Amino acid sequence: MLTKRATIHIGLSDPYFKRRRLMIAAGWLISLGSLAMFILSIALVDRFDAAPFLIFLGVIGIFVGLIVGTVGSRMIRPVKITDTHVHVKGCHAEFLNRFPLWTFG
Repeated sequence: MLTKRATIHIGLSDPYFKRRRLMIAAGWLISLGSLAMFILSIALVDRFDAAPFLIFLGVIGIFVGLIVGTVGSRMIRPVKITDTHVHVKGCHAEFLNRFPLWTFG
């Protein structure tokens, strides 16, 4: 097997949940707005001198929106998955301080 998968359940505080929803919405808005700019620029390419530049910006904006939505909404990142453990990054220090110090090994 080349990839391992694990399902974990995490709790989110209200401010973090709101931030996550905001980042997902921002990613969608940027992507859809850029797609609209791309389509309108193609339609107006004969009448508008800056249309090729706006087409380029539309394509770049679509990718920026995807990145904003993906990276901004990410909660934790898997570092290592074994048969018995899932090692993750991105947990808040306040949450981690509740547990005893654990060393790998």
